[in-house]
Amino acid sequence: MVLYILLNLILGFGYMLQETPNAVVNTYVEPSEYKTVVAGLKARYPSYCNNSATDFNFSTTWTYIDNRCDFDLELGDILILGENAVFITTYFQDTPSNPVVAAAAGLSAGNYFVPGVEAMQLSFEHTVSTSWGLNALNPELHLHALGDSKNNATFFSGQSVTVKIADLLGIAGANLDAINLHSAGPLYRLTGTHIKITMAYSNMHSRTPLDYTVKTDGAVDYTPGVWTSVGLKIVYKEDATGKLHKFQRYHYALRVSFVTTGTIGIADAFATLTNLAVALSLLGVAVSVVDTVCEYFVSNFGVMKHDNRNDWMTLESLKAYALEEGILDRFAEDRGVRLLDTDAMRAIRARSLSKKAAALEAAALEAEALEAAALEAEAMRAVLGLQLQHDDGSGSSATKKGLKNSSRHSPRKGSRRGSTSRTGGRSDGPMAGGAGAGAGAGTGAGAGAGAGGDKNCFPFSSSFC
Repeated sequence: MVLYILLNLILGFGYMLQETPNAVVNTYVEPSEYKTVVAGLKARYPSYCNNSATDFNFSTTWTYIDNRCDFDLELGDILILGENAVFITTYFQDTPSNPVVAAAAGLSAGNYFVPGVEAMQLSFEHTVSTSWGLNALNPELHLHALGDSKNNATFFSGQSVTVKIADLLGIAGANLDAINLHSAGPLYRLTGTHIKITMAYSNMHSRTPLDYTVKTDGAVDYTPGVWTSVGLKIVYKEDATGKLHKFQRYHYALRVSFVTTGTIGIADAFATLTNLAVALSLLGVAVSVVDTVCEYFVSNFGVMKHDNRNDWMTLESLKAYALEEGILDRFAEDRGVRLLDTDAMRAIRARSLSKKAAALEAAALEAEALEAAALEAEAMRAVLGLQLQHDDGSGSSATKKGLKNSSRHSPRKGSRRGSTSRTGGRSDGPMAGGAGAGAGAGTGAGAGAGAGGDKNCFPFSSSFC
């Protein structure tokens, strides 16, 4: 996740202060081959001149009939410049201010196509600037159709842009001789059309993130179904005698407009910190969203995520083990670091010492019990030897000898000096009843055959029964 934030900060240029630049486009139209093309068209009329198929009635007021061509126009007659736009007349209607006088002079109203406008040349220079002083004249421009990444024309940095109107129409996908789609009949040459060039400036390029050269992406498109007119202009026409007559001319034009946009940035520490803080806060939001979703699908997700008792106990047990076994002390000594004598460490050491003391006490008790068991076993072996001698007919002297030997050992913790026999009798002497053969060595209720105890029990302990 941290890697994603860093990559997004670098490739998304979050470390840069960004703004929409100021851009100025200086547009002009050059005749180029216009005069030559018009002369050729005059010699062989184009299909739209004097062709009733181009007639169109919009209403009783607006009629477009008897459409002729004017081959004697100058650039100033058909060109109008506006702010970030240029209008090239493709069709116009002339109406005399005084129809009677104009008719007497042989002049009349008329509708005219402007042939050969495709041969004109559109040229412009563009400058982009920012608040921190960046200023770029004619930055590199890639001109292409809107929605098509393939560049139809490329103009390098410092180079003025020059493109023929025919080529510009081709990039936009427009055709003046096509029928206006949303008007039943008229040609775009009659209604005019609108070509828009959207110029996006940027010095932040994802493919070359370290290249801060300002480049321009120019997307060209046109608006179908519209009528593009400039409105009325006053013109003067000369009659045969040289007298001028005033006419009102209504222009329909090919409009080429420019829209400037884009983002230009400069490295900035404050912008970097701001975007980093935003990214980290969004990371927290993302965690919350994931937790919410997981709690919905996993019933005990909250316990699994937030209950860290197991982790805490594991850590504490490992710490205690390392301290008790001296591992932590040896590690600190090897690294030349002194362990902190905290309350937790002192508590662990105290518990460790207590455990060791308890272990030593348990070991001592166990050793004492083992020693007692060994003595008891030795006495048992002595008694077993006496019984074997009695069975062999050795007499009471051997028995007495064995008892004498066994009486040398003082009773220890855990042994019984007098005990209740399994038959309920009691032996008051140092030895319980006889071995079951009837020859009791002690005095009391246990003496005699079968009266002192079970024949399968040995003296000194009932555990050997």
